[in-house]
Amino acid sequence: MQLGLSWSPGWGEYRQIRPCYTGSGMQLRLILMLAAVGLACGGDDEPADTTTTFGGGGPMTMTLTTMTSLTMGEPTNEDTGGSTGGTTEALDDTGDSSTGESLPVCPGACVELAPQGWSGPVATIDSSPTDEAPPCPDSFSTVAVEAFDDFEATPAVCDYDCGEAASVVCDQIGRMVNHGSVEPNCAGAQVDAVNLANGACINVPVGGSSSVRLEPVELLALGECEPIAAIELPEPTFGTRVTACEPEVMRGFSCDEGDAMGCIAEVPATPLGAQMCIWQEGEHDCPQDSGYIDDRVLYNDFESDRDCTECACDDPVGVCDNASVALYTSVNCTSGLTALMTGEGFCTEVGVTTATARFIAGTPTAFCPAAQVQAVGEANPTQPFTLCCTQ
Repeated sequence: MQLGLSWSPGWGEYRQIRPCYTGSGMQLRLILMLAAVGLACGGDDEPADTTTTFGGGGPMTMTLTTMTSLTMGEPTNEDTGGSTGGTTEALDDTGDSSTGESLPVCPGACVELAPQGWSGPVATIDSSPTDEAPPCPDSFSTVAVEAFDDFEATPAVCDYDCGEAASVVCDQIGRMVNHGSVEPNCAGAQVDAVNLANGACINVPVGGSSSVRLEPVELLALGECEPIAAIELPEPTFGTRVTACEPEVMRGFSCDEGDAMGCIAEVPATPLGAQMCIWQEGEHDCPQDSGYIDDRVLYNDFESDRDCTECACDDPVGVCDNASVALYTSVNCTSGLTALMTGEGFCTEVGVTTATARFIAGTPTAFCPAAQVQAVGEANPTQPFTLCCTQ
């Protein structure tokens, strides 16, 4: 009969292997007493073997095995992993407690693990957002974060046009001034003035050797201009794409720096940058009690409320093109044209006596000036990620 007492290698689970036997109660008590003695007196390294022959039967052999190298208490880092938020796990650099052997030294790179609440470490690749995203290298094959940097957004471009004025006419009454003498620019004293209805033939006796002028014809604004807005919102851009590549954990290796370090593959010189980083969603301060203190905030989107202030159109302005007054010697404005004056206020010399005049109001040309407008609002990046990197 064999009696074995052993511990399972997990968390101190004790297991007793009970023997199957036939015999008297006295024999059973003797066996248990011998088992206790064997456990108490066995060596530290070798199992205690005892063979006893009982009367009334054949020899019965009992082997007692003791385990003295069991590690109790809290689980090792290999059991629990490393940083709560990180991707690399801290490894036990004291060796395998069940064999007494030390773990081999990390053949790659020993890096500081991510503190509580952070993820990583990762290495990054910077690229242009207009190009295809670069792949992560084999030993850093997992894309942990892809976000963007160098945000730019220009203000709104506010361009308004009020267009041509609608429902405008020229003044239907023209005013002709007679200066009575021939002097340059009608500098002589005003003799009289007469109002002329548009299109009508009016008796206007003007003596010879006189200078007359038609005052500028005013524009009558009977309507308003409708504003035509042309707002341009240039698309905001990101100048840099940042791809954060997560390394593969190399388990079963030690880092002399301690449990805060993890073993990963060597960081390829290209395409990854030289810095190692940890990351967290949102905007955060870097943990100052770690080696990751060089902060970089990335974004994945933007929002914009850019616009222009309201446009208003001022009153129409313009001129009456081709307004004129024609002077005739006949009584019905049909013959004897002696002078033709435009509505620009120019002075015209009349060398003979006239009898009648006809006023033509002209054609209106008008537009509405646009009131001053300004760009308002702004665009800002959203959905931030904070990278904290080694210097």
